[in-house]
Amino acid sequence: MAADLSKQLPIHVSYLSDKKEKILFSYLPSLPYADNLNVMQDTYLQMLEKNRNKEKLLKYTLIGPHRDDFLIMLQDQLAKSFASSGQKSTFAAALRLTEWDLLTEKTKQKALMNIDDFGSHLDEKRKYLLKEKAASLSQVFITTPENSNLFHKTEDIAIFSIEKGKILSKTKTF
Repeated sequence: MAADLSKQLPIHVSYLSDKKEKILFSYLPSLPYADNLNVMQDTYLQMLEKNRNKEKLLKYTLIGPHRDDFLIMLQDQLAKSFASSGQKSTFAAALRLTEWDLLTEKTKQKALMNIDDFGSHLDEKRKYLLKEKAASLSQVFITTPENSNLFHKTEDIAIFSIEKGKILSKTKTF
């Protein structure tokens, strides 16, 4: 899975940045990797046992898949401290698209996609490229705080304007 992320994520970043950005992606597991699943399970159980008292004192766990992380390098620098907010939003969108690809490939079914705060911190070109990519997916739910004309010429779309929990208007183009 990490190898698939490492391969596909840079492709989506390149597309969404209009081929202006190239990244290196590394997965950082909290557990040592082993080719044998039984060895990994045994190692995980040993580490849980070893850390049990410390974790009780700290009131949180120190190892496990929820503690895994990843590293994104942009122009030989750490993206989390070097990238702009637009670049970080591009990476987040690219990660979601990569997840969609991997899930669709694994299940052999097209997954639903939810994009919250669509285009937040993205320039117009990146918004347009993300919209084009989203249109190629199956069913997509998008929320955006701005009234964007970006979607009004899109076919097969329903747009709902919602304010204070009430649907104010609905536009369909089918």
